[in-house]
Amino acid sequence: MLEKNYKIRNLPHSTYYQSLLLELYSGSEGFVINYLQFMYQYNLFFNKNRAYEEAFKYLIDNEFECISLVSEILNVLGCDTKFASNNGKFISGRQIDYVKDLMQMLLLDIENIEKNIIEIKSMMQKISVNVIKNQLRDILIIKQNELRFLKNLVIEIK
Repeated sequence: MLEKNYKIRNLPHSTYYQSLLLELYSGSEGFVINYLQFMYQYNLFFNKNRAYEEAFKYLIDNEFECISLVSEILNVLGCDTKFASNNGKFISGRQIDYVKDLMQMLLLDIENIEKNIIEIKSMMQKISVNVIKNQLRDILIIKQNELRFLKNLVIEIK
């Protein structure tokens, strides 16, 4: 859990920022989908393999923190944090990869987190409000830690 030394409040209303952040929050490759993906993977290993169960629990906890951080911004911007992308497409279980092979799971997770990192970096270039950038920077740190964690798991398994 990252410790914030800033407070998000009184942000200017911006539908542009809302649409960017909503995609990160609940878009087809957003944090809510990642969270559901990790939950599915966790459940596959629950009471079967303690090490992988704990690994996916760690990812679930990190993803929840990312969801919390981006939803805080969305709420202050006055955006409804419904589970839909910025174009109104609602989240569906069809967006989860129901893969059962561990290596394939990890490689898919790595790909998704790498996409998140690229999206966050791009978003930081588009947003001029420093407090939002600070929050995105914190999310980026979490995502980079997730990526390192997943890559280390892949190395351990090989």
